[in-house]
Order: sequence, then structure tokens, then C-alpha cells
Amino acid sequence: MAGSLDMDALVPAWFACRLLGIPKQTFRSWVSSGKLTPVADADDGHPLYRYGDVLEVERATRQSRKSSRNPHRGAEPNHP
Repeated sequence: MAGSLDMDALVPAWFACRLLGIPKQTFRSWVSSGKLTPVADADDGHPLYRYGDVLEVERATRQSRKSSRNPHRGAEPNHP
């Protein structure tokens, strides 16, 4: 379902969290750290985010976690 949305679609935080299966706290930390910025407000005043931006941050976070788990990936082996 996550891939079927237009990348320019504007989504509220709760919807993005549900689509990507991420905790609300993770989304909030992306916003507070400046990784995500709302681009509009819904009629009810809640911020809306560009779906493509949310996906980019989620992918970058996943990649960052992978590389931090394996810091020596791609390094030359130490052989005597």
C-alpha cells in the first residue's frame, strides 16, 4: 500500500506512521530534528507532510542503521 501513493501526496503524521509501520515517536523525532518539515496544514490545523519526503527520511534512517550496525563493511580484512 505504501508504494501506491503519489510521492507529492500530502499526508498527516498518523497516516504516514500507519503506512510505514513506524512509531509516532520516531516520526516526532524526525520533525524535531529537522529531518521532516510540514508543507501545509489540514483544515483541522494539523500539519501535513509530503509523502515522498517521509519516504526519503525513512529510507535514509534505515540505511544509517544498517551502516552503523556494520561499521567495517567494505573494509579490507586484517590478515597478518
